[in-house]
Amino acid sequence: MHHCLKTLLIGALIAISASCPMLQGQQAALAPTATPARGGKYVTSSGTLNILFVYVQFPDDRYLPDSPNWPAGKPPVYLNGTVDSLWTAQATPGSFTDYFNQMSFNKLKITGRSVFTITPHTRTWYCANGKRRGFITRETIEQLDATVDFAPFDNWKSTGEYAHANVPDSVVDMIVMMWRNVCNDTSDVRNELDLVPGGEASLGYESAFTVDHGARRVNTGFGTGGSGITVIHPRSGDLGLEIIWRYARHEFGHWLFGSNDYHTDLGTWGLVDGWGTPGDCMNSYERNKLGWITCITIDDVSAKRTLRNVSLSDFVTTGAAYRIRVPGGGPNEYYLLENHQRISRFDIPDNNVASAKGLYVLLQRDDVGGAVGIVSAEGRFDWSVPYQRPNIYGSGDLPVFQRGESNRVSGYSKRQNIPWTWENNPQRPAAIHYYLDPLTREIRKAPPTIFTGDGKDQFDLTNARVFTPASNPSSDLHASRQKIGFEITDIKKGSVRLTLFINTTEESSPSKPQDVSAMRTRGNTITVTWTPNEEANVQRGGGYNIYRTLLRDSSVVSARVRVNRTLLRKTSYTDTADFSRIAGGAGSNVVARYTIEAVNRKGKRSVQSDAAVCFIGLPR
Repeated sequence: MHHCLKTLLIGALIAISASCPMLQGQQAALAPTATPARGGKYVTSSGTLNILFVYVQFPDDRYLPDSPNWPAGKPPVYLNGTVDSLWTAQATPGSFTDYFNQMSFNKLKITGRSVFTITPHTRTWYCANGKRRGFITRETIEQLDATVDFAPFDNWKSTGEYAHANVPDSVVDMIVMMWRNVCNDTSDVRNELDLVPGGEASLGYESAFTVDHGARRVNTGFGTGGSGITVIHPRSGDLGLEIIWRYARHEFGHWLFGSNDYHTDLGTWGLVDGWGTPGDCMNSYERNKLGWITCITIDDVSAKRTLRNVSLSDFVTTGAAYRIRVPGGGPNEYYLLENHQRISRFDIPDNNVASAKGLYVLLQRDDVGGAVGIVSAEGRFDWSVPYQRPNIYGSGDLPVFQRGESNRVSGYSKRQNIPWTWENNPQRPAAIHYYLDPLTREIRKAPPTIFTGDGKDQFDLTNARVFTPASNPSSDLHASRQKIGFEITDIKKGSVRLTLFINTTEESSPSKPQDVSAMRTRGNTITVTWTPNEEANVQRGGGYNIYRTLLRDSSVVSARVRVNRTLLRKTSYTDTADFSRIAGGAGSNVVARYTIEAVNRKGKRSVQSDAAVCFIGLPR
């Protein structure tokens, strides 16, 4: 049974009881509701766990012999930074001790020792003799038995799932085998040796063996009573610590949670992160399930109420998070609200835009990590595939995705696997590796991989402020009579202030207008169109403003101005301006850029829409 992460793209902490967001006048309505915290499934999630990290390589490993990170025949330069031998709250930055200090608020104290060794035989010998990972691991650990005392790594007894006592049981608790290289410098022998890229949450599934002169046993399987994990550096690339440590944290996460159904969705962070995720910062579902935080939970979405001045501090460093039941959804279906301010080195909600921070929404569809995925603030859309292009990662072709019109409930965001068809044949849902740029119509390809972020997935004051049934994305997934949502009202010193709507979403400001397009019509006039907002108080008594900016070769030649004198009631506008005069005379390469703003009958305004551009082409 493999639990491997196959591919990855690249002050004192305070207890959650003291760090939950303070609500002005709403404490009673939002009292913490504790989900039964079952802790770690196959390993403890509290107390001190001492782990042996073994950095290992084959004697015939010739890959990058002079690597500045892990030279051949020598330990990695980061060996002693892996884990702290003695626990302190001020752990070695980036270490396993540091990571779990931050994620657990010092509830799980990871300590240990790191050693380096070379296997007794070469890859050629193991392949020729039909030996696989379990045998190689046993032979290597038995070799270490001459110099390593395993007694410090026997402190816990597991009698079943979620049942762990802090007493020795003569079984080694946790060994992490960290492999330098399997096949970068030779033929691909990974499957032959059962050393698959990424890792696997066991030591090889062979017979148990003893160490310390028979005093202790090492179990090689996964689950209750097991003794460790395997981590293999991926094919290609230098031998830095970031990816191999991330693999190790991931595989250890399977011991805390369970099997492959705990991998997060594409584009979604988590300890047990799935393929194509921006980072392994734990999400609120995971931390809540292990009992490391207690989310503020709103289970009752039937009563009508508006909760104002709700403050949400940084999620990673304070543990503050909200769970709001999805109206009409299943018993374990929640929206998770996390404020990511990137204070922690482990907080990477967006892999491509370092400045991207704000309120992120996750959808928990069930009580497993694999049912947790990001709800991108950019919205849900219909997609088509007009072309294919060569697979940049291997053989075959990959789809080129073209974003269509908004589809607030049933569409897909760029941070999801998207269903598609080719020649009328349904294909397996795929991540976006190629896409048509909506402005230039050029085909773009990874990297950067937009399913790990492009700076538009967070809710904030300018990108997307409102999450309601009328917004894109919509909060109303099941056409429920109950309606929930929120509006960001302020962000100060990293704290997000919200208004939460429970069956009062009509009080919200309008959502961001969608599907804006601009095209030349008669002569140099330009017609701009957009989709009408869903809010009733925009459709009746409200309207729209339209704003224009002129650019030449990406430089502004006419600053942004509102072009309509009175509020527009329709969802189209023809701009008959004298563009030559506005642009300061005749010239080429002039582009008009338009954005739309919705206004409701109370005068509340939306954020600006995404831009639509139109080439004017003024005569010289």
